[in-house]
Amino acid sequence: AAAAAAATATAAVATDVEWNECDAYTKLMWSQNMTKKFLRKLLALPRALEHFQAHLREHQHPLICALDFLVMSNQISDLEGPKRRARLFECAERYVKTPTTIKVEEVERRIHAEISNALEMLLGEVFPGFIATDWCTRLIQSLRKVEPPIKGAFLTLPKRVSESAELMDAQQRCVESIIEAVSSAETAILVCDRTLPGLPIIAMSSGAELLMGHTRDDAVGYNCRLMQGPQTDPEAVEQLSVAIRKGEGTVVDIANYTTIQKGMRNESGFMNRVTLSSKLRVTPGETELIFAVLRHIPMPMLELRESRSTRLLLDIFESLAIAREEQQVSPALRFLDASAKALAKGQRWLMDAITTLRKGLRMPVIREILLRSVPNELEASPTHRKQMQDVRLMMHSKNTLKSRYDYIVSTCEFWAELEGLKNHAGWEYKTALDGLMKQYITPELGQRRTAILWFALRKTVYDRWAENERDLVEAEEAYTSLGLSHDELPSLLLQHQFAAKEASQAEPDDDRSASAVGGQADEVLSNASMLQHILVRVISLDVLPNFLRSRSYHETLDELQKAKGSQRAMNASLEAELESLKATLPKTSEEWLGVLTWAARHLPNPVCVCDASLPGMPILCVNTAFEVLTGYESAECVGNSCRFLQGDETDVAAKHRLREAIRNQTGCHLTLLNYKKSGESFMNLLSLTPIFDRDDLCRFYVGSLCEVKEHYASMKPQLRHADRLQKMLPTKLAVPSAPNVRQRMLRVRDTVMKNGGKPAYSFSAGASSSHSVSSSKASS
Repeated sequence: AAAAAAATATAAVATDVEWNECDAYTKLMWSQNMTKKFLRKLLALPRALEHFQAHLREHQHPLICALDFLVMSNQISDLEGPKRRARLFECAERYVKTPTTIKVEEVERRIHAEISNALEMLLGEVFPGFIATDWCTRLIQSLRKVEPPIKGAFLTLPKRVSESAELMDAQQRCVESIIEAVSSAETAILVCDRTLPGLPIIAMSSGAELLMGHTRDDAVGYNCRLMQGPQTDPEAVEQLSVAIRKGEGTVVDIANYTTIQKGMRNESGFMNRVTLSSKLRVTPGETELIFAVLRHIPMPMLELRESRSTRLLLDIFESLAIAREEQQVSPALRFLDASAKALAKGQRWLMDAITTLRKGLRMPVIREILLRSVPNELEASPTHRKQMQDVRLMMHSKNTLKSRYDYIVSTCEFWAELEGLKNHAGWEYKTALDGLMKQYITPELGQRRTAILWFALRKTVYDRWAENERDLVEAEEAYTSLGLSHDELPSLLLQHQFAAKEASQAEPDDDRSASAVGGQADEVLSNASMLQHILVRVISLDVLPNFLRSRSYHETLDELQKAKGSQRAMNASLEAELESLKATLPKTSEEWLGVLTWAARHLPNPVCVCDASLPGMPILCVNTAFEVLTGYESAECVGNSCRFLQGDETDVAAKHRLREAIRNQTGCHLTLLNYKKSGESFMNLLSLTPIFDRDDLCRFYVGSLCEVKEHYASMKPQLRHADRLQKMLPTKLAVPSAPNVRQRMLRVRDTVMKNGGKPAYSFSAGASSSHSVSSSKASS
């Protein structure tokens, strides 16, 4: 029955949704009546149940089980006698896990309690999102055809509008219905007409009346400037004005005032967070509305919940639009918008992986099994060895780079050394700490003059994580927990870089390494903590997923279960975390992109990720180090091709090599002249790595940038960071891409690739890389 319902509802998708003057009113009223009683009454209707199930299955939502439970519980109410009793215990056994030995009354009580919980979960996580979809619109139009009409479902025009319906056309009735629906909302909402001079307020909710201190008669017909006062920031007003002119949404914090008394401003103002929707055309005519949600700036603990609530409201408002002015939106931006849920899922998995790895690597048995799960390059098969081919970035006669296996060994040894510090005290502790600094941390920093970005990242990001004494649980909470925004971080980094640069220039110009600067115990431990975070991020990209899919993982579980005493409880917790990680491994290449995006965000080397399935290979994300190096902010890069870094003097031969590598879907390592936002040129050592999905289709390109310096020693740390990231990246993902992306990549493979054959996984020859670096040195 469920499959038939899903098929019926899915068939409805093929038909276009027709505009109805009452749809907007119904959606808005449903959003204001999200109660358990209303939802249960709605789900009792077969048509509503079909559309709701189809919506959940389309998004593969885990709460589909809760909906099935509600369906079964509704069927019980129509039964009597032994059939009812049998159905009760069947429902309890399947969904409530109730023993069969208890009385019928107790079973009913538990089922009713579970019904309440299921309704509450659906109201909080599913129903608001459902209202903002075309599934809801189709359901509303379907329910209007039911005879007799359903009462209490807000399927007809409000009384005030219907009484004077003959005096208005359909567009006017639609707008008047929206005004009526908004007026009863408890959330502070303003609706303005963008097509009228002065952008007047045409509707305001009861919540807005309380927040603003104005009645509808005082505000409707006036511009929102009536809320401004002496302390209102002109820049915030300008930001709102620009967004309204462009028809774009925005969020602005602005000082507003509550009342006007005889033309004199009340001295008591308040900080108002204004969230504007984009311009919405809700009728077939030219009328364009802008919805604004007003809130007091929430406390940090409530900010995430408030922003989600506001976002859901805006999604519902935007679902009312029947036509939008076509805008030239980058395909990359459309992809990121469509894949937002998958990206967020990948980011959350990475946060959980970081927490688990930091616990697991403390245990010798975990480190030993992890090493066994990673193939040694010397023992690997010729095919595997070719895939792990080490492109040596040779400068002079030295090479500081390692193989993938050596990086994993070094990581495990580093963790062992850190754990060994607990067994030392006094001069032994100082000696061990100094050895740790020289062996592991100094190669990551280099000289003080070249470690400016490292120290800036540590001060602005990693030290704050260490102070919290926990990893971030949700990617979207990262900047909230740090007290930073995406826009603030690059500027704050530049401030720290400037201060560190001045401090380094104030000292004699010698070759002292960063160990002389960070010799203090606290400084060493802070650097070690940052290095831990960096290492677990790069390990989570490929080594950890492969480990969770390998036989070595089962050996790990067996070893964890052998522990006794207090250690057994700790192992049980770690085992549960590992099982959770395995169950939530990224299922698509888009989810893996979320892992990569957040893993690279705060790495000390510039990284950019490009979409190989879109024309021009647009940038999907860049990290903070990329922003600092080039001077371009993330918003200026995403959606654009990397060609914006090129200029008139960029070597044509280097650009040709780059195009050939992309056309052949191979990696490349070359140097070319690029330009920063300031116009300053720099020699860029670019390492480009293709990432293929499970179907051998080239999905992403990951680029690591390194500014070529006159002295090789100053480049060693950056080369080390870039090389480690490239070695830790998977050449082939174990997951597929989304169906629409797969079709696009098939077209790319058949038309763009030179020979149309299977992509090669090996990088370009190391000799050419050596030559390119040598020539770039001469050019610089």
